[in-house]
Formats: sequence, structure tokens, C-alpha cells
Amino acid sequence: MEKWIDYLLRFLFYLTSKILLLFFLVALIIISFLVAKDYMNINVLVGDGFSQRASIILKSTDASSLSRIFSQDFIENDDELYSGKYDTFIIRSFIQDIDVDFKLVMPWSKETIVRTKEIIEKIDGELPNDQRYEGMPEHLIYPPVWDNAIYDVTLDRFESTWKITRIEKVEDIKIN
Repeated sequence: MEKWIDYLLRFLFYLTSKILLLFFLVALIIISFLVAKDYMNINVLVGDGFSQRASIILKSTDASSLSRIFSQDFIENDDELYSGKYDTFIIRSFIQDIDVDFKLVMPWSKETIVRTKEIIEKIDGELPNDQRYEGMPEHLIYPPVWDNAIYDVTLDRFESTWKITRIEKVEDIKIN
């Protein structure tokens, strides 16, 4: 009789250890998936956000479309959006390079900061002919150079989505 109980206890211990191992592996897979999902969401969101923000600044269009990517507070207080630096120019196109650093984001995180490099090397545009005058210096005909920089971008989770709430310049980048 004692032998039977010994076998039963060993079997239950074996079964329990395998169930716990399986539970641990399933939890690890789920957490890994959620971390990867948040990283990709943040990566795409920051890239799209910087692209749309630059397009709005350069082409002087309405900033209301940014509300799905940026918090309303950020949109209202972003000095670059309302600087008017490129308002007098006709911008046809621009070449932008955005590099978002890797950031491990846990599924329970409510805020994260990612380092992002934004470079706009070429802005194809000029002043309209009716705003030019004879002998106008060439540097006034073409749009000013973009302020390329490295930023710390703060994102907050609102329910199940991320939004950019702050962009803080860390370092200027000079392009020759």
C-alpha cells in the first residue's frame, strides 16, 4: 500500500512540474508577443508622427490630423508647428530619415521614452515668383535648412493606444 502512495505522489509531482513549466512557457510567449507588439507600435507611431509633423510644418497645412498620433496638449504647445518658418515657400518634396532606437517596453508600462534621430537633408522648394525681386540673394529664394536633431520622445499609453506627449531635443545634428 505504501508503494502505491509513493508512485501516486511521484506522478502528481511530475504532472504538477510539467503543468507549471507549460504555464511558464505560455506566459513567456504571451509577454514576448505583447512586448514585441508595443515596440512595433511605438516604432511605427514615432516614424509616422515625425513624418506627418514635418509635412505639416513644411507645407503649412492643418495640424488637426496629428491628433491620432500626438496628445492634444502637445499639438497646442509645439512651437515648430506654429513657427511659420516655411509659410512663404512652395515646398514640393523633402527627403527625411527617421531612426528610432530599440526600446524594451513592458506590457504594463504607462509611459516610455525613446531616442529618435530625425534628419531632413533636402527640401525641394522655393519662393513663389511674385514674392521675389531682382537681385534677391539666393539664400532667401530657397527654404531654410531643417533643424536636424536627436530627440527624446515621450509616449504615454491612453487605454490601449500610445500617443506622443513630448519631444525634447537632446542634440543638434549638423549636415554638410
